Formats: sequence, structure tokens, C-alpha cells
Amino acid sequence: GHAYYIPVYDNQAQPRDLFENPDQVDLYTVISALKPIFENNNIKKIGHNLKIQWAVLSHYDCFLGGIEYDTMLESYVYNSTKIRHSLESIASSYVHQSMTSLEDLIGKGAKKIVFNQVELARRMHYGAQHADMAFAAHDFLWPCLEQDTQLLNVYQNIEKPLILVLAQMEQLGVKIDVEQLKNQSAFLEKRLKILESEVALLAGETINLGSPKQLRELLYERLALPVLAKRMVCLALEDASVNAPMMYHEEPIYRNGVIVGSTTSGAWGHRVNLSLGMGYVSSAQGVSKDWIENGTWEVELAWKRFAAKVQLQSFYDPRGEKIKV
Repeated sequence: GHAYYIPVYDNQAQPRDLFENPDQVDLYTVISALKPIFENNNIKKIGHNLKIQWAVLSHYDCFLGGIEYDTMLESYVYNSTKIRHSLESIASSYVHQSMTSLEDLIGKGAKKIVFNQVELARRMHYGAQHADMAFAAHDFLWPCLEQDTQLLNVYQNIEKPLILVLAQMEQLGVKIDVEQLKNQSAFLEKRLKILESEVALLAGETINLGSPKQLRELLYERLALPVLAKRMVCLALEDASVNAPMMYHEEPIYRNGVIVGSTTSGAWGHRVNLSLGMGYVSSAQGVSKDWIENGTWEVELAWKRFAAKVQLQSFYDPRGEKIKV
């Protein structure tokens, strides 16, 4: 497909200098021309963080309709353990493309300039790249959601409807019933005292529920409840051919078909001739050697899951003999 960039200027905020900005078109003229498309619910929109797009357009009496595919939400639903869901991170993880950041474009600190001062060709590339990456990320993420009815249901019936709800809440604010909040506070205070009494009865002593130290001692030392452990592991794809894909970062890691973490880095191990990576995994049972060895491991790269070997030690130097001190 093709991406288009229209340089615009808000003449109502500041009159345009034709000599400084000859390439820019009046913002209101552009919005007026595109408004029938923006507001048409039958024209489905694909974008990243469409809540922001709705909010921006609403300031110009244009209300985005047909909000259907938001890649930020698709990414979150697909892999909620992923730390970042920015378009740059998604493009890097799933499309394997790097993007120009806004800071690269306008600078920072004393040398920072406004977006309209950037030369047209660079602005066009930046805008077109963002549209292209959102489309490419959707092409990857949406089929993944369609394959899992539970994830699709979360996106369609929870996350997507909340886009407009949250956008309007952020724009209009929230009316607070002060008296109701006071009543709720009094109710919760009474309820908390009852719970504290029940905990004290079970524990055999008074416990301050606001103390992490006392709760830790009660739950994990005296009651021996399992701790959700998180640990760095080393990964190697079992495919030893030169065509084996490389891990990069934030690819989902599966144990017995369930996501338990994501990669943090990856590279080709020339000495062991394998695609290697590192990542964090977590488990309520603890990440032990036995837990690792008794699991079937996979790493997901570009729609496909690849069988992997996982261990706590480096594949290249498992005994740490080559570490220079």
C-alpha cells in the first residue's frame, strides 16, 4: 500500500508565513475535507492508540468513527507480559523494523525544534512510517488474536469498547459524589477491621496488613505459600540450520503452551552455531532446574513458534570459564 502525509498549519492559532511554510495546508481545510471519512462508522480504522487520535480530532469538531483495530491494545491482549506496547517496540518485536523516533526528528533540550520546522521530506517519512508500521503490526497481531477465541473476546468486548469510554472520561472529567465516597470509606474501614480480626484469629497474633514485612513472614515463611519467582534464563532454538530465525527482544516464551515470559536479547552464537537469546520467565513454583528441564519450550517469532532449549547457564560457556576477571 501507499502512505500519504499532508503538511498542515493551524492558521487560527498563528498566521502562516508563506515564505517560511510554503508547503503547508490550512488545518481546518484538511479536516473539513477528510471529516466524512473520519466520522464514517462503516470505514474501519486501523491505528495505534486510537484514543489519542479521537481526542485530538474532537477538538476540531471531528469525531473519529469506525474505530476497529488498535495495535496498542492488540499487542497488550496478545502478550500482556510485554513491558512496552509503543509502536516502536511493537514494530521491533513483531515486524522486525526500527523506526525513527520523535526525538531523532526534533532533537531535545536547547536544540529542540517544533515539528513544523523539520524539513518536509523527513516529516513525510516519519508520518508515513508510522502509518505503515501500524498497518504491518496489525497484519501480524490480528491473525494471532483470531486464533484464540478467549483473547479475541477480551479485545472485542472489553478493550475496544473502552476506547471511547476512556477518551470521553479524559476529555469531560469525572463527577464525584462526595457523600457517596464518604459512605464507602466508612464501609471499607469497618470491613477492614473485620478482616484484620479474622487474620489475627487465623495467625494467632495481631498482624498489620499494611506492613509488607509482617505479611511476607506470615504468607511465605509461616504458611509457606509459593512465591512467583522471576529468573533470567538462556535460550537456544533447536533449529541449527543457517535459516533459523534470530531472537531480538520481547518475543513471547512458552512453557507447555503457556506464555511464561519474554526475551530480552538475542544473537547468533557462532561458536555453538545456534540462534541464542536471553529472557525472563516466572512461575509460582519457582524457576528451578527441574522446572525448566520438565517443560516443553518454544519461542514465538513472526507468527511461528520454534522449539527451544532452555537452561540457566550460558550455552557457549556453561561453567563461566571464559569470563575475564
